[in-house]
Amino acid sequence: MLARLENLRRHPAVFRHLTGLTVPLFDALTADVAPALAQAERRRRDRPGRRRAPGAGHPHALTDADQVLLTVVWLRHHPTQEVLGFLFGASDSAAKRAVDRCLPLLEQAGKDALRMPDPGRGHRKGLPRLLAHTPGLAAIVDTFEPRVQRPRGRQRAYHFGKQ
Repeated sequence: MLARLENLRRHPAVFRHLTGLTVPLFDALTADVAPALAQAERRRRDRPGRRRAPGAGHPHALTDADQVLLTVVWLRHHPTQEVLGFLFGASDSAAKRAVDRCLPLLEQAGKDALRMPDPGRGHRKGLPRLLAHTPGLAAIVDTFEPRVQRPRGRQRAYHFGKQ
């Protein structure tokens, strides 16, 4: 989608500005954290008192690698959850869940050295500040609205009168 891993791989300079890592270093980081992430997901699904079967429920909006990437971007820039959700094409709550899921695993693996000091709740970066600090990202983020197909004839039947 927008700033997903497969899109950012094609732009190594933007990837480096956004994460502080090269693509091969990030791949090594993901390979280190992937077993712990899978085990944590298994524990979450097999917990006692869960109402659904282990395979049931809606799948995650982001892949495991994208969740780790989102967490690394959060550690590096501390944008708001809305900005993270917008960049990765997920909701802000999905972005928060990804950070909450991956951050303890990165800390356990000793890979949270990417952390920049947290500026505090009121001083986190919005989209304009994040784009100002990583100018190459603006070329990746698709901001155009999709075309909407409208009826050619009998358009009045589809018009509600409100603007």
